[in-house]
Amino acid sequence: MGKIRNTLGALAFSGLMAITGCGENHSQYTYDGKIGEDHVQFEVKLPLGGDRDNYLTVNKSDGRKIVYYDKLNSDLKIESVYIEKGNVGLWYLDGNDVGKIVVSEAQKQFDMYLEQIKQEKIRQGLEGLK
Repeated sequence: MGKIRNTLGALAFSGLMAITGCGENHSQYTYDGKIGEDHVQFEVKLPLGGDRDNYLTVNKSDGRKIVYYDKLNSDLKIESVYIEKGNVGLWYLDGNDVGKIVVSEAQKQFDMYLEQIKQEKIRQGLEGLK
């Protein structure tokens, strides 16, 4: 009876994981520091009952703040971007004509920052071995 209960529990848990779509964990990109002149922070958040959400926040040296959101499937494909300058902020979503263009360009920047974070973490790891 114990084996059956354990098996049913494991099946229920795996079904729950499939329903919630926990997505891939990209915590290897977790970072909070400088890249060039920009302050860059990558966070992975797991909202209650939801997918992992990836947030990349870039504070540019000219005062702009750009937040890239990967909220669906945790696939490192952003669905929206928030751009703030001064006291004015605008959301761009990939679900409309203007947003698709802005999010497409933002995806290129997002990918570039992830690559730079990866290279910085590799550099730090290799420095630590010396």
